[in-house]
Amino acid sequence: NTVKEINVRSSFEALFIFQNLDKELQYEKLRIEYIKCGKKRTYLVDFVDYENKIAYEIKPTSCIKSEENILKINALKKWCDTNGFECKYITEKELKNNMKSFSIDSLKYMDNDNKERLLKLLKRYNFFTDGG
Repeated sequence: NTVKEINVRSSFEALFIFQNLDKELQYEKLRIEYIKCGKKRTYLVDFVDYENKIAYEIKPTSCIKSEENILKINALKKWCDTNGFECKYITEKELKNNMKSFSIDSLKYMDNDNKERLLKLLKRYNFFTDGG
């Protein structure tokens, strides 16, 4: 197995891609326009699985209700409806649920900086069910 090298903007995105190495995901390749304060903006969708027609947005629960995020998600939902895609919103809850089969050994192919970043995230959000 080869490990994909994808530079992401957040630890949540890093964990999501780590949990989905078996999928052909495109990172920030889909651009969707939306309007904020009367101005056109461009939103980069976090991940798109074109094969299975799923668009993923990865955000902590604390960011879900921000005005800008609501505008982006509404634009994404409209795009998904128009193009026959499913829209999935991933928070720490979904990421934690996907950790049930996690093994520290699976981090052995990750460079030390990213490994440390990911482990801090896992501990911060209490992803380890055994106290980590």
